Formats: sequence, structure tokens, C-alpha cells
Amino acid sequence: MTADPTPVARTAGRVLLLDGFGRVLLLEHRVARDGPETVWAAPGGGCEPGENPAQAAARELAEECGIVVQVAEHAVHSERRAWQFDQVAYDQTDHFFVVRVAEQPTVRSDNRTELEEFTVLGYRWFSADELLAGAVRFEPAALVEVLNAALVNGASASGASANSGAAR
Repeated sequence: MTADPTPVARTAGRVLLLDGFGRVLLLEHRVARDGPETVWAAPGGGCEPGENPAQAAARELAEECGIVVQVAEHAVHSERRAWQFDQVAYDQTDHFFVVRVAEQPTVRSDNRTELEEFTVLGYRWFSADELLAGAVRFEPAALVEVLNAALVNGASASGASANSGAAR
């Protein structure tokens, strides 16, 4: 069966959570329900009614990782992409927000939705050098450049803080 040819327009927010050493938290996701292929991506997801991308990014980080943060309204990168899952095609614009933490917070999975429990296989903190080594597939393709620009320019969510804990 193929995906519906009319893609669903979707806006999403994603958090580039950077630790004190400049490593970024990525989640490993299944690409398809019945295949072995995976991709590493920043925590995040689609906006719910009434949410802006920064709010969606913070909510999704809390759901997927059990980490509560304040996310600044300024995205450091936006990218449009086409993808599909479960026979549904999406035309999605991802907005990426940088949040810096001094230490790596504990990643928890107890707030995940049923779909996230199935699709999220694990997490890892990556350095830019590890991503450049090409051992894993990650999205967006420009992730290393976005991270380098954020590190050089000092992009940050002003006043950002992270706490491990239940989602609000």
C-alpha cells in the first residue's frame, strides 16, 4: 500500500539540547513500522492546536525525554521536508530551538505516547565530530552546520533551564 498522495501540512518544533561540552541529544526513530531502518533526530514534533513551534518543542521534549525546559521563541534553523509514516505523507516545516544545559539531564520515557513508545528506540548525546564521522543517519542533513553555527554564535534560549521531571 502506498501513502495518500495528498500530504498533510504540518508545523513542528524541535529542541537542540546541548550539554556543557557541545554534545546534542538525539533520539533514534524507526523510519517505518515494519522495517529495520532508523534515523537520529532532535526531540520534537508537530504543533497541537493553539501552540507555536517553541511551545511544541518544549512539550515534545517533556513527553519524549522527561526533560522540562523553557524554550526561547527564536528558532536557529527552519527546514521544510517531506516524509511519511503509516501510509500518511507529510509536508512538514521543522523549527529548531537551542537550549543549553551545564550537565546532561536524565532522559526518561515514562511520558511518551503509545506511538512514541513504538517509534523511539533510544537516545544518545552526539558531538559534531561523531555526526561528521557518518556512522549514523541523522536529520536534518544540515544538523552539523546548524550546531556549529549555534556554538560559534552562542545561540541559546535565554534563561533556558532544564529539569528532569514529569511533563506539565
